[in-house]
Amino acid sequence: MRTAWQEGGENDPVNQAAAVHLDMAIWNFGIQEVNHFRPEELAAFPGHIERAGGYLYPSAKPGLGIDIDEELAAALTGEGWSRRSYHSPYPLDRKADGTIVRP
Repeated sequence: MRTAWQEGGENDPVNQAAAVHLDMAIWNFGIQEVNHFRPEELAAFPGHIERAGGYLYPSAKPGLGIDIDEELAAALTGEGWSRRSYHSPYPLDRKADGTIVRP
């Protein structure tokens, strides 16, 4: 059976790199959901996964191949910065009693 990993859009480039490395390590890899990051996010994570022609390409560097520019990454947590404002694939849903259900 082939895998179909879900890598949610709210994740970061480090999680995406880990997911792609897992894909490359297993014999029954099937498909990997892709994330769409802002240019500022990609700049904060040098060595991030590259997308081209429908494929994901990991860095050739050791480990996950990704680094973290802490100064640029810190700027991503400031006021007014939200992944939700950029990427919100699912609206909030509610149960019959009004309880919020998050996908």
